[in-house]
Formats: sequence, structure tokens, C-alpha cells
Amino acid sequence: MSETTLRAVFQRRPYTSPIADGEIPVPGAKIDFTEVDLISKAMPAVCNLAYDIGEITFTDYLQARDLGKPLVGLPVFVTRNFLHNRIWYHTRSGIAHPKDLEGKTVGIKSYPQTATFWNRAVLASEYGVDVSRIRWVYLEGAHNAEYTPPTNVVPAPEGATLADLLESGEIDAADDPARPFTDAGVSWEHDPETIKPLLSDTKAAEAEWYARTGVYPILHMIVLRRAALERLPSLAGDLFAAFTQARDAWMPRITNPDVFRQRGRDIVGRDFLPYGVDANLPTIEFACRAAHEQGVTSRRLSAIELFDRELFALPA
Repeated sequence: MSETTLRAVFQRRPYTSPIADGEIPVPGAKIDFTEVDLISKAMPAVCNLAYDIGEITFTDYLQARDLGKPLVGLPVFVTRNFLHNRIWYHTRSGIAHPKDLEGKTVGIKSYPQTATFWNRAVLASEYGVDVSRIRWVYLEGAHNAEYTPPTNVVPAPEGATLADLLESGEIDAADDPARPFTDAGVSWEHDPETIKPLLSDTKAAEAEWYARTGVYPILHMIVLRRAALERLPSLAGDLFAAFTQARDAWMPRITNPDVFRQRGRDIVGRDFLPYGVDANLPTIEFACRAAHEQGVTSRRLSAIELFDRELFALPA
């Protein structure tokens, strides 16, 4: 039986590389894998249907479905994290509490960026912040180029960085201003009396939130082009099984205890990569509501709109 060649791009990880390398085969498919150093660089192409299999952010997928794009989401959520600790503020801004962000200017990488989206959702649901009353200044546009953000979302000056804008006082607060430095493996040098984190004891706040709501923020996920699924009708289930097998083979081999302390995994427990729809319904439904409230999507989506019905029955 001949195989169907499928173009694929996703970040190499211990629990995804076996699919990229063909170590775990996908029946009927030949994976033509594209190597990338940083998956975010390929996400606009995936959103633009350039790949049969790809990794995008959860908010990318919400927007793609809202826009009617022929992408099929797999409930394979390859990265997750709690993000309460990302907001920093300038002490001369008049900010003392989260609610004080209203009427202020906050810098972000991108308005629909998943981490920024989850931060706004936490501010709104846990601290009563009306995020529509914040002026959001972004560095980058959306991966779905067709998206138009709300009117309180404006671009930053060309070439600006969040750290520079925050330290100069041009913005009052910022989401993860240290990111360029941490990505380069260096410390963000700033005056701790001038720039401070908005929330204290974020680990305890994240743990309490998860225990109360069951929400474990989804960052990235795997999607298919619907045309690929039409060529291989069993592809969704087979690919889900392959990614699940790769995850299940990796997790018992983890020997470094630090792995279980990263990205909020010590809050969730050893099953820190739950796949499937049912296991993630509280998170999915919370995100659908928040995306509409924030203007990330034009309407409130639901799990049944995001995932084909047969995917609900897949064992995780």
C-alpha cells in the first residue's frame, strides 16, 4: 500500500521527536518533517495552511476556527504552564494592585499570544480587572494575519523592546519583559526598586487556582490540514495515538527531578501532559469564554466546535 507524504513541522522534544523521525510510524503516512530552531517562526505558515501537520498556539487555533480556516485540532497539547508571574510594573506608574492596571498602558509581545492571553484571563477572572480598559501595546502581530485586534490594542514603536519601554516609563507595565534576556541565557539587569512584579507568591496563587478551577493553561497544540484528513480519514486518530505513545514512552524515563518542577508540573502532578478532550474540558471551555471576552475571537466557541466529534472518544 502506498504512503501519503505529509509535510509536518513541530518543535523537537523527547515526546515529539519519535514522530518526526519515523521511530513511531503513522499508518499510511510518510512524514516529511521540517526542522526549525524555534517553532513560533513556523506558526504563521501553519496557520496559512502550508503544512499538513503542525504546531501552533492554542489561541492561534481558536482564531483559525473563528475565521473558518480548514484546520483540524488534535487534543495533543504539547506545552502548558501557569503564568501568574509574568506581569511587571514601573513603581512610578501608580500601580499597587492588579485593578490599578485599568487606564494604564501595558506592553506585550502580541495581543493573541497564548501566554499573554492567559495572563489577561487570570487578571479578569481572579482580580476583577477590566482588560478592555487597558491600553495594550504590542511588538508583533498575530500569526493569523486576517485577525484585527480591539481598538485598545496598538503597535509599539518600531524596534522597541518591552524592557526598554518599561524602564523608561513609556509603558506602565509589561508582560514578560525579561524574555529576550532569558532566551539568550543572560539575566535581565534592572533596578528592583523601580521595576517590580505585580503579583507576589505566585506559586501559591497558581496552585490554589488550579485546585479550584481545574484550569491548566494550554500553550501549544498539534493541528492538521483538513485536506490531509480527507486523504487519510484515519489520520487524526492514528496521529493522536502516535503522540500519546511517544509521551507515554518518555515519561517513565524521566530521571531528573527538576523536570517535574518546571512549568507548574509540581502543581499538576506526574500526569503533566494530559491529552484528549474530556481531560481538558475545564481549560478548553474557560479559554473559549475568555477569548471572546478579550476580543481574541469574534464569538464564543465551544469544545464541540474546536474538535471533531470522533476525537472526543480518543483514549488519553
